[in-house]
Amino acid sequence: MEDNTPLYTIVLCMTWKKLTKSEITENGKKYLKKLLRQFNIQQIREGMEIAVSTIKEDTDGKYNTNDLERTFNMLGGICYNRSLNPLENKKLHLSNLIKKIHGNKETKLVEQVVNNLFIELSYISSNELQIEIVDKMIFPIVKDADDMLECLISVETFINEKLCK
Repeated sequence: MEDNTPLYTIVLCMTWKKLTKSEITENGKKYLKKLLRQFNIQQIREGMEIAVSTIKEDTDGKYNTNDLERTFNMLGGICYNRSLNPLENKKLHLSNLIKKIHGNKETKLVEQVVNNLFIELSYISSNELQIEIVDKMIFPIVKDADDMLECLISVETFINEKLCK
């Protein structure tokens, strides 16, 4: 089997730069290579998104260097915790993504819509299929919405049209 670690390390560095507008150090690249021995690239990318969603940008749209370093060092723990219960972590990731993209204004409403989605998804027996539906159908809805209201309405519409039949 081919070792894709060098390529995946580059992809992860690009992902981090896209999320934070900052470069990963050589020690950070070594840390990513270590993580790639334990987790797949998608788990680490999602871990990065979750980690970055926990910190606030400065007024000039940049992140504090200390916050970035602390957050980057949390990646291993995030990936490990997510591997223990992938479905519950997918739910948390979706909630955090909605709040990160569309703001924290309607936190209770976001939680309600996400919980409703996962209740309806629970009627699908396979956790892997539930996760695939969220990855391939729900995440694009969240990312394409112009604002929080449109996002939540679109997710509710998906639930009603695709899952509640």
